[in-house]
Amino acid sequence: MKKILLSFVALMVTMSAFAELKTAKFDFSNPTSMGWTGATTGTAAQIKDAALTVGDVNITVAKDASSPLNKVRFATTAGVVSLKYGTGAALAIETSVGNIRSIKVDGENVGAEDVTVDAGTWAAGSWTGSATKIVLTQTGSAATVNSIEVVYQIEDKEDDRPLGEKESYVAVTWAKVSDGIDDVSGEEKFKDEWTFSNEFANPVLTDGACTVTYSTTHITGVSVSGATAKTCDATSVTEWNEMKFELKNHLNDNTSDLHYGIALGTGNPVSGYEIEPVYKEGALQSYRQTFHKMNPEYDHKAAYQASQTGEPYDVPQYLENNYYYWKPGCGQLPAQGLYHKFTSDADGQLKIFVWVNKGNRNTFLIDEETRDIVPFKVEGYMNNQTNADGTKKFLTNADIEVLNDPAKPYVIAGTQAGGQPFWGNIIYNIKKGQTVWLFQDSSQIGFHGFEFAPFTDGTGIENVEAAEATKVAPKKVFKNGQIMIGDFNIAGQRVK
Repeated sequence: MKKILLSFVALMVTMSAFAELKTAKFDFSNPTSMGWTGATTGTAAQIKDAALTVGDVNITVAKDASSPLNKVRFATTAGVVSLKYGTGAALAIETSVGNIRSIKVDGENVGAEDVTVDAGTWAAGSWTGSATKIVLTQTGSAATVNSIEVVYQIEDKEDDRPLGEKESYVAVTWAKVSDGIDDVSGEEKFKDEWTFSNEFANPVLTDGACTVTYSTTHITGVSVSGATAKTCDATSVTEWNEMKFELKNHLNDNTSDLHYGIALGTGNPVSGYEIEPVYKEGALQSYRQTFHKMNPEYDHKAAYQASQTGEPYDVPQYLENNYYYWKPGCGQLPAQGLYHKFTSDADGQLKIFVWVNKGNRNTFLIDEETRDIVPFKVEGYMNNQTNADGTKKFLTNADIEVLNDPAKPYVIAGTQAGGQPFWGNIIYNIKKGQTVWLFQDSSQIGFHGFEFAPFTDGTGIENVEAAEATKVAPKKVFKNGQIMIGDFNIAGQRVK
């Protein structure tokens, strides 16, 4: 039977504004970075009616304590400046451009027993929720705060330019093929056949990475699957475990006529690796590969040496769950492990069809230049979501937001729906010349393919650089009522 190449049309949805997550960090050791020009010691260091500002976020005094020693103020100890305030004082953290999603306070006496909040959830120096303004009231002992990091969500204006002709790439195709004759019924049997594209069937294998490069007219994609070391000597990996993408975790439903094949690689994204000795009772046993984690705050060498010597390594922020994985603002890009990246030579809408396993892993789309998060939307099928007739229900971004936990803004697979597998599109308005990286911090994201549609000027004409026009044979013809040079008019515009 003829193989069927599926498109993404089943997942079309009207676009709305994109939500962008930004981070504002108040480093109180540097008061001038937030607009403070006053003193950093004594009564003149009291904040009073002033506003401390970083980006789109302000911190003001919502309520001051009566005692001068408990008022909200800058203080200098051993040459280091911090923010101090006592029992009864309250800070207001506010943004006018969207909603605050999380707050992290680094300091002393900022735990659950020390602070109350007027909205959301406070625990262990961290706030989660969704609000334009949050008031933190100090109910415990006096606080000394080194920094406050605020993650807030803003709404980008919708890009309402019409979309031009779509182009797509599929990594795994599906076909229903003959499987012989049934011995009992005498009728022909059929089976599902999943096939890699030529690019995924012939990856480049090198130094612990399985690399696949593919492209359409405007998009160039690269998918990398990482490998772990099988054996090492004192300086290098001498043999790697198998490097590959696998055919697995497909969306396959004959009732709903949905057949999306998935290419799944291996490895958590890391920024590199090194070789370390392994000791037992003081004696060298072997060598192993250890990875450089994506969070630069994690001192791997110190932790490893402590584990070998038995010395304590009790630094609280290192003990948090997933402390060594990628986090917003870390400024890192993967060098190994599983990731995908896409580069566009035109403005347009990019849809990347993925498989995400369960709703407890963060999914990040990162701009290569800024190395920070870019906003995206999602649409697709979440396991156990069905229509009244029993067919699988494809959800819009708004549907999925209802199923997700607002306290976990980077999780896209229904944390409030039991954490279910997800098949669908990550949607992003990519810019000409931009490269974005897609990965999960502590898991593997499956890849089916992508669809791209360039923005046009509304007439079906896509603007292109004159240099691109020179790629077309310079034969002048009359087409679509215009003098043409190949597929381009004399203004250097491609006419569809």
